[in-house]
Amino acid sequence: MMWQTQTTIEYPFALRPASIEEAGLFYSQMDEAEDAVLGTVGHIRMDFGASGKEFYHTW
Repeated sequence: MMWQTQTTIEYPFALRPASIEEAGLFYSQMDEAEDAVLGTVGHIRMDFGASGKEFYHTW
């Protein structure tokens, strides 16, 4: 079994969760009628994983 060690990374900015007001920047808040009016063809969700070297997505 391979063990991973956790490392601490220092960033020049503070990491924090998004506020409720910022949620629209990350998740679609439109209903299907609004999508139809705008001609939306889909939504993509992306995740770069814990190390930043992975890439997961759903369409």
